[in-house]
Amino acid sequence: MLTSTAINEERLHKTLHVLLMTPLTAWQIVAGKLFSRLLTALTLIGLSLPVLRSWLAAQAAAGVARTDWSWAALLADFDLDGNKDIFVANGLSRDVTSQDYISFLSNDQTLLAATRGGKQRVDFESLIAAMPQEPDELNLQRMLSYAQQGFWRFVSKPERDALTPRLERVLREGLDQASTSTVKSAWFSAVRDTARSPATLGWLERVWRKTETVPGLVLAEPDYIQLSEELAVRAVPAWQSILDEQFTRIENPDRKARFAFVRPALSADQATRDAFFASLRDPANRRREPWVLEGLAYLHHPLRAAASEKYIAVSLEMLREIQRTGDIFFPKRWTDATLGGHSSTSAARIVSDFIAALPPDYPDRLRRVLLSSSDDLLRMRGPRP
Repeated sequence: MLTSTAINEERLHKTLHVLLMTPLTAWQIVAGKLFSRLLTALTLIGLSLPVLRSWLAAQAAAGVARTDWSWAALLADFDLDGNKDIFVANGLSRDVTSQDYISFLSNDQTLLAATRGGKQRVDFESLIAAMPQEPDELNLQRMLSYAQQGFWRFVSKPERDALTPRLERVLREGLDQASTSTVKSAWFSAVRDTARSPATLGWLERVWRKTETVPGLVLAEPDYIQLSEELAVRAVPAWQSILDEQFTRIENPDRKARFAFVRPALSADQATRDAFFASLRDPANRRREPWVLEGLAYLHHPLRAAASEKYIAVSLEMLREIQRTGDIFFPKRWTDATLGGHSSTSAARIVSDFIAALPPDYPDRLRRVLLSSSDDLLRMRGPRP
């Protein structure tokens, strides 16, 4: 029972293939999972003991629950005040590659503090600088993901403009120095998803046109599709011809149909995007939910957030119908795609006013969906309902 979900969790986290590449046998994997679950169970039992619980509470209150990578701890009355003090010797002033620090950064509120300043400000740029030095592939992928989240979700446009040259330089250098195709793919995805400068966009366009290659990295049809979409949403000069040519390139019929569905959401023409959003009112046009979510995400891309604010209230008003006609998870995913690209005070006001005006009989599940999906936006820009 303790290990019944362990392997499935590896699949959900997309790490099972990495686990299977290790020299561990099947029995060793299962035994390792069992022991880790037993340790968790024993920890929970221990936490129920008053002595251990009070010790852990004191540890957290003293600020020494997590001390980065530490060499040793000494207990002595260093300041001669009659109370024992704890001296923790750290190898580095801040080890940004430690598991504790990476987990700390994975919290949205930490990313928010990292990019907006304050007493608990995290050195976000140190995370960017540390990425090329991280030897572990899984840690690197997490760090790249956190950097992308912070860049688009918690950084203002002026700050983003200032940060872009350094971030792009670090990502391009990391891509050049990556030793395996898996790592190169992670670096390339980060470059593609955060690119903003004309130089980087020009290079990506040459990669898409196949006049330039990424040494050590083979791009497949889905890669070229996503690359063309990212170029189009940034409105590069040839965006329309890029989409035209990409459509003719696609051989897989399902991918071709999906590309055709999403394409209006990529258009630089506002009227075309308006028509795409209006079409989503028809339940028949929401039948392919992954297609709808991709189009909605591009419609609300951070680079188009100002123009797409007018869709927010209508999207939220549609939630009840989305719940009636869609998959059980569709309302949350719909709301995430709608709000994920927004970080303005005006967008926060639209959401806050909508939640505040909800009738008493509004479904509690949908109310929780709204609060969950808008949490980052309202914490950043408030006011909260």
